[in-house]
Amino acid sequence: MKKRKTDRRTLYTLGLIKDALLKLVDEESYSKVNIARICREAGITRSTFHVHYSSVTDVLNDVLNDALLLTETNPVPFFAGNGKSLDYLKSNESLVPACQRIGDAGKY
Repeated sequence: MKKRKTDRRTLYTLGLIKDALLKLVDEESYSKVNIARICREAGITRSTFHVHYSSVTDVLNDVLNDALLLTETNPVPFFAGNGKSLDYLKSNESLVPACQRIGDAGKY
């Protein structure tokens, strides 16, 4: 994934792309989601998509990082150091977006 600036417009576009992926994955399997469908759902062009991501997998990885709060400013998962664990996440799946559950599925 490319290094990108983080101005308001960029963050808004990234949010549109991630939300579109989550919506599509919630409706059908990850394997049926492609760049064109994400772009249609987000209301952006393919060139805009490719400014930020090179593949659907890059978007998924970004969403998973967000879900676990693994960012450059916070490289520690939210459950580290506060008594929470992956078991906590599994028992509280509603706290994690739909794409997180994809990682556990055999299809992915």
